[in-house]
Amino acid sequence: MEQRRIQYIDDYFDSPMLHVSILRSQVERGKINLISYPDPPDGMLVLGAQDIPGENCIHLSSGKIPILAEGTIHYLGQPVLLIAGNNRQEMEEFAGYVSIDYRDITVLPSFENFFEKQIIKEHRLSRGNPEKVLKEAFQILEGSYYVDETLPWSLDAQGAFARYEEGRLVVYSSTQWLHHVRSTVAGVLDIRPTDVTVRRTAFSAQFDEKLWYPSFLAAYAALAAQVSGKSCKLILSANELLHHGPRGTPVAIEHRSAVDKNGDLAAIDVTVNLESGAFPVYSEEALQRASSAAAGNYNCKNVSVTTRLIETTRRPLDFSPGAGLAGCFFASETHASLIAEVSQTDPLNWKLRNLDEKESPLPELLTKVAAASDFSRKHAAYELAKKRRSSPEQENRPLRGIGIAGVYQGNGFFGRGEETERFKVTARLESEGDLYIFTSGLSGMHKTASLARRRAAEILGIPRSGVHIINDDTDRIPESGPSGLSRNITVVYRLVERCCEAIQKKRFRNPLPLEASRSFRLPAKGRWEESQLQGSPYAARSWAACVVELELDPILLEKSVRGVWVAVDCGEVLHRHRAESVLETGILHAVEGCTVNLQNLETSESPFHLPKLKDIPPVEISFNRGSRQKFSSGIGDLPYIMIPPAFTAALSQAAGVYFDRFPLPPRNIHQYMEGT
Repeated sequence: MEQRRIQYIDDYFDSPMLHVSILRSQVERGKINLISYPDPPDGMLVLGAQDIPGENCIHLSSGKIPILAEGTIHYLGQPVLLIAGNNRQEMEEFAGYVSIDYRDITVLPSFENFFEKQIIKEHRLSRGNPEKVLKEAFQILEGSYYVDETLPWSLDAQGAFARYEEGRLVVYSSTQWLHHVRSTVAGVLDIRPTDVTVRRTAFSAQFDEKLWYPSFLAAYAALAAQVSGKSCKLILSANELLHHGPRGTPVAIEHRSAVDKNGDLAAIDVTVNLESGAFPVYSEEALQRASSAAAGNYNCKNVSVTTRLIETTRRPLDFSPGAGLAGCFFASETHASLIAEVSQTDPLNWKLRNLDEKESPLPELLTKVAAASDFSRKHAAYELAKKRRSSPEQENRPLRGIGIAGVYQGNGFFGRGEETERFKVTARLESEGDLYIFTSGLSGMHKTASLARRRAAEILGIPRSGVHIINDDTDRIPESGPSGLSRNITVVYRLVERCCEAIQKKRFRNPLPLEASRSFRLPAKGRWEESQLQGSPYAARSWAACVVELELDPILLEKSVRGVWVAVDCGEVLHRHRAESVLETGILHAVEGCTVNLQNLETSESPFHLPKLKDIPPVEISFNRGSRQKFSSGIGDLPYIMIPPAFTAALSQAAGVYFDRFPLPPRNIHQYMEGT
């Protein structure tokens, strides 16, 4: 079977070919009164919502988002027109002659100061009687926490290329979800999904920012190709991607905790507000993830959780690493550090007293990283030094701090999403002895693909060179769901195993070729009980404990991480070196993200930069050999969930100031230390 050579999206080219650009709104919210422009030059097209033959929207589980604005503007930078032409300079000059007249221009309050009418959805869950316990509490501790939006970690080219091949529309897209692109393009062009072929292009990294947004870009290129009858290519500039591309959801969280005279939890009341932008993207998924993680991992009989999704006039916000979990664990672990400090308890001891050993392996993992990092001794020494100094500014040497956190990563869609979508994988063992695995998962340059090849070869007893993964063409593969949300190792890899096991059982009783298909089913044991806020809502969870030790320059307010210690429980570790590599890379990204400045992004460069060799902190990683989990689970999101709370706790101790926001660039650190 022939395998296609995969290129990066920017490498596709035809002659003749039209370039496609997007003309965006210049207001945040309002009505389009009139669009006017001169006749375009020969060979140039201007396309608006009226030129879409099918649905002017992209379908998501949470609703619909317009492809092009049609009468109403919902957010700044919303696409209004497409310009397609042979010459990019001429297209840019023509765009300057386009005039859009707006009326009824309004602005919604910001996410931090929202009105009640901006609440799109709200979930309320509880167990026990938290209201009664809070009224009668020995002590109540309150905290307000904020996690800013997250930017894409790389400005990897995003775009689409569409052309007709032998009379059939073929769309090339840098996407993590091929079949979503196909259904979107078919809906926009008013054709059957089976009349569209979508092929995946190569991309260097995936941080779940290519789940749904590539469907927009593919629809634009496909529309221009259908109208013009020519090959069309759309590539977002780095500036467009940075300012108009997908970003992760900001989160604001309020914690009220009742503690007894020993400082232990008696009741938890949490309110989580998530910003959706102008349109909710997988809002139910985000709300449920936040609801399950809002109270942290602590064993408390009285819990109340309220989660809300807030509409604003910003572009639709997207998944990011640790989506729905990172913000909640930042708040719960930072709040736990506050409780431990107020109760004058070692944070490790406080966590061990308040965690439930039956629910998670965190007590064991926390004990392991604490011993490896000498956490308790260092924490006591740094705490004593903090109390002895009069003010940080008067110190002539670096200030030190150490923080600890315990978290989990959810793998796959929340709840029964993996089952209801009927995602599947197919494998076929051919007569010549080669195995072909057909799946829309394992995308891009994903290392899990090589692990799947190795496992398939082991089960069937064939050379690894005889195992081929077909994952780049909707005409040849089943819908296996998105290649993201850590599904590759937890769901897709397991389905590959089951397909191969089924073929092996029939292999010596039936003639070749043999084929097997398998769909995912959630385990019955330990399923999520929403009414009790108990159980696991995911296909699997991966657990981690983390310690971060750092120094803070009291004058320049620059940080230097002295060490990171991590203990992980992710079931069977399929390839230790690769697992360590994934975690180490993520840790470097996450540490850099702790102090990144997201304000005043005036350049087209990402604000994220990997540290120089001399600034790379020592990282020590261990895996739990006695894992309770039967199968492997993903670990790619763990650094982005565990590093922020551990880093912030260490920074708070070093500076002698309680930080409750993330990220923390030097300017914000200075404001906290000045009390402003």
